[in-house]
Amino acid sequence: MFIYWVIGLGIISALILNWPFKKFLSIKPTFTDIMILTLFLLGVGYLFEVLFKYNSDPFVAVMTIITSIILAFRRYMEIKKTFKQS
Repeated sequence: MFIYWVIGLGIISALILNWPFKKFLSIKPTFTDIMILTLFLLGVGYLFEVLFKYNSDPFVAVMTIITSIILAFRRYMEIKKTFKQS
């Protein structure tokens, strides 16, 4: 079941990222960009599941969200540096 969630959220992430990347950056989102957003969405979904369904410790969900935000910031800096050079 988890693999279906990952594939589904990957497709949703690709659809979400496709429009702003093409409109504002004139590039296609890479696999890394799609996986970062997928990781964030998985973390948020798991956080809601932990908080509302299981009432347990949300440490893993919060660490997943923080990790995806750090990765997104590093990717942003990489894109910014690439556009600054051209």
